[in-house]
Amino acid sequence: QLVMGSGGMSRLLTLLRPTLRLMKVSRNFSGFELLLRSILVAIPQLPVPLFLLMMICILFGSIMWHIEGDDSIPVSDDNPFGTIPRSMWFAIVTVSTVGYGDQSPATDAGKVVAAIMIVVGVLYLAMPLGIVGNAFSAAWDARHEIAVLADVRKRMKLLGIDAATFDHAFAVVDKDQSGSIEGEEMGLLLQSLGAGSLSSSQIRNLVQLVDEDDNGAVSRSELAKAVLHPREYILSERMR
Repeated sequence: QLVMGSGGMSRLLTLLRPTLRLMKVSRNFSGFELLLRSILVAIPQLPVPLFLLMMICILFGSIMWHIEGDDSIPVSDDNPFGTIPRSMWFAIVTVSTVGYGDQSPATDAGKVVAAIMIVVGVLYLAMPLGIVGNAFSAAWDARHEIAVLADVRKRMKLLGIDAATFDHAFAVVDKDQSGSIEGEEMGLLLQSLGAGSLSSSQIRNLVQLVDEDDNGAVSRSELAKAVLHPREYILSERMR
């Protein structure tokens, strides 16, 4: 058992060292950028299926406890559904289609409920898997534009371009001082930041990728969020 003392923390860091090294190396691969963006896009949509999962576990856990539980004897292998939390454990393992097999119903009614949970689990998993799958599919379709933004971010870091310099470049390109830029202005700004030559279709796709409010233009905050380092972006937003 891992004890979280000084020795336990040292052991934990030792165990995590290979994983941390692998994550550090993976930052140099474009696929990691796609995966990270997919996760970030999917996170705001996941609370709904997570809430539904909680409701399913509470409902079926209570039903299994009512059918299989026995209050007259302590919780043991002979009474695996003796408490609602243990019954909820069975529900989440069944709905997630993992099925450890450490608990199983003994009555016919319990087996019927377990069968219903298996069907519900198969139908339920289509929701979060669809959300994450669609997010990754969208990121894959925009992989070239994501690579352009990643290259701009790396070049800005290499050249020491901070938020103040970025704001100045944005103001120069934003000729009408509207606080947002469109296709041609977007291309000029990204080229000045090191993106190189961009085609009209790439610029259009970049605008669609960065434009979070879908108004056809990119604001300073939207572009800063895409190209600035997260820490630099947070500091720049606080200073505004």
